[in-house]
Amino acid sequence: MAENDRRKMKYQKLIMGTQIGIPFSISLTAAVKGSLWWTILAVVMIFVLAGLLPVCRKRAGLWILVMTSIVMVPVNIRAGFLVSDYIFGEAGINAFLTFIQLSFVFESIEIILFVLLGTLLFDRGKLKGKT
Repeated sequence: MAENDRRKMKYQKLIMGTQIGIPFSISLTAAVKGSLWWTILAVVMIFVLAGLLPVCRKRAGLWILVMTSIVMVPVNIRAGFLVSDYIFGEAGINAFLTFIQLSFVFESIEIILFVLLGTLLFDRGKLKGKT
């Protein structure tokens, strides 16, 4: 019986990792191609997975936070690089530091907005004061 439970947990972790890997690969494609459509698809996949995965049912906001933190890194790196390149025009220590700061700022803004949107979509009872 314990062997069965361990095997089931192992497969659940594998499936969860695979399901987070799908939007991450879409986000990586968006960063490489510089395509807004791929980025939108990655964001939609985050919310679809948060709504469909059984492990995300009770804690959709937490899982949106985790998935956004992982999935949107390539897009934020690309956006930070483009903005710092636009501001400074050349590579240097100032451009690099601005790039790092902008990547973190973009990540923070996305996390706040996505968790708020996820709470509005999936956890309506928490917004009304119900526990």
